[in-house]
Amino acid sequence: TGAAVDIRLYNNDTREFVDLGKFGALWGENPQAPTFSEAITRSQKLNRLFLLLAASNAGLVNYLYEFWHYSSGDRYAIYWQEENPSKRVALY
Repeated sequence: TGAAVDIRLYNNDTREFVDLGKFGALWGENPQAPTFSEAITRSQKLNRLFLLLAASNAGLVNYLYEFWHYSSGDRYAIYWQEENPSKRVALY
């Protein structure tokens, strides 16, 4: 629908992506893909929390089965953002 974006954190000092666990699910099963996966390190969990907080503060909603996937205005985002079910109308 065009309402989603994939996000990774980048450390400008080290010029590397921040370790969030294995990125992507197109190339086979990825047990690290879920945002709250137990198959990742404590450091990766904290890094994902930073990403989740930053994206949430920007009005984006995480797709819980892919830690990198965020959206706004689609039916998934509206479902989680709108408390009143009668007002859950997606833009996309």
